[in-house]
Amino acid sequence: MSNFTTMERLQIARIKLQRQAPFYGFLALQLKLIEQPSVGTAGVDGKGRMYYAPEFIAKLDTEELVFLFAHELGHLVFDHIPRKGSRNHMLWNMAGDYVINLTLEKDGVGKFIEGGLKDDKYKGMTADEVYELLKKDMEQAMKDYQKSQESGGSDSHEMWGDGADGKEMTEEEKQAVSKKWQQAAVSAAHAAKAAGKEVPEAFRGLIAELTEGKISWRDLVREKIKAQNKEEQTWSKVNRRRKLGSFNYPGQAPGEKVSFLVALDVSGSFTQQMITDAMSEVYGATREFEEVTIDVIQWDTRVMSHKIFTQDNAEEMLQYQIEGGGGTDITCLHEWLINERKEPAQIFVFTDLYFTYIPDHGIAPTTFIVIGNDAAPPYGEAVIYDEM
Repeated sequence: MSNFTTMERLQIARIKLQRQAPFYGFLALQLKLIEQPSVGTAGVDGKGRMYYAPEFIAKLDTEELVFLFAHELGHLVFDHIPRKGSRNHMLWNMAGDYVINLTLEKDGVGKFIEGGLKDDKYKGMTADEVYELLKKDMEQAMKDYQKSQESGGSDSHEMWGDGADGKEMTEEEKQAVSKKWQQAAVSAAHAAKAAGKEVPEAFRGLIAELTEGKISWRDLVREKIKAQNKEEQTWSKVNRRRKLGSFNYPGQAPGEKVSFLVALDVSGSFTQQMITDAMSEVYGATREFEEVTIDVIQWDTRVMSHKIFTQDNAEEMLQYQIEGGGGTDITCLHEWLINERKEPAQIFVFTDLYFTYIPDHGIAPTTFIVIGNDAAPPYGEAVIYDEM
């Protein structure tokens, strides 16, 4: 019998998913885990909250839990919740399960949970196509669904449409959820690339569609971060500073260190969602390094917030919140760097560039990620921020 708690077992599975399939692993970090015995098995809602019954989790091994995480994420990234529309709830759920389970099996992610819905005759089909076939034989579909429910292999879809207040989501909320997970999928694709892994085939078309024709500030940030250290990465070393019971987090080769500053202009141009996207990219770019020091500040006419992230608390970047402000005076950034005696290897400034021209402060190479302005930066280099 395992000595780990239910939550610890889920955390271990999530860590393993990060190593096995970084695309899903990055997305899994954004799920909020909630214990709820009444769901019977597990399920996800429109806000990215994953509910689970402890008794169900106890029956699954780690590889099955890896599969479970990826399955729930499939519903979100494939946009199953907003796309349901007026379709029959049970049949649409089944169609989504068939498509996701076959996709995960093809990609070799985790281990299929016996009793779940899986049939090779649906290979290569979309949920829409599977749904139409299920409609044609409703009686057989109901038998298959009942059998899956009785075996305890299917997840719960009772909370699919729930919004923050537990009520059915409005169309506006559904569209917002769809956009959020599309943005997350793009970030996850970059995280997978940084880890040397391919994006799952089923999502390549979506990622290409979302990023086509865009100037990728994400790639530029990653390249500049990785350029700080040229050593080859390895998974042969474990990170003994981070442990969960007897389970070690993955580590990297000795000497891999990065240090940089992220300066967020919070005078009004960047929304919370944009900042979340940006911080997700920064997090993904630093996961392969053993030692990370990231200074993150918020500024407008003054520096109003400063937080240091290291490898031990880097995941907190995914929930980073901005305070907001007004006015813009970038000299406050320079003064802060001098007063705090900060000399980062690289500075990334997220801003609209609407401030008075000033000379280069000369402290560190600076890259401006710019929104709503195509003017030349006062110094350093600039790349346009693309929301998707």
